[in-house]
Amino acid sequence: MIYVSEYIAELKRRLSGNIGEYEVVDKDPKTIHVVKGGNAVATIRDAGDVIVINLRGREYRYDKWYSKPEHLATTLVNYFKGK
Repeated sequence: MIYVSEYIAELKRRLSGNIGEYEVVDKDPKTIHVVKGGNAVATIRDAGDVIVINLRGREYRYDKWYSKPEHLATTLVNYFKGK
């Protein structure tokens, strides 16, 4: 059985409705996409001890024990609202 990542679930909850014209969509239990106009512009994945964000052709890694979902959500909201 595959369990939904609690970190990803909390991050999705904090992002949904807060990033303007972007939408947060589940890909699988450990991955979400940020979508605009039907196209994924970012992929956010729980990779064990890190959260991996693929954005604009670059990969960013965040230690999930250091970067709590509320802090990473604030960073992502600020990024997407500035676009």
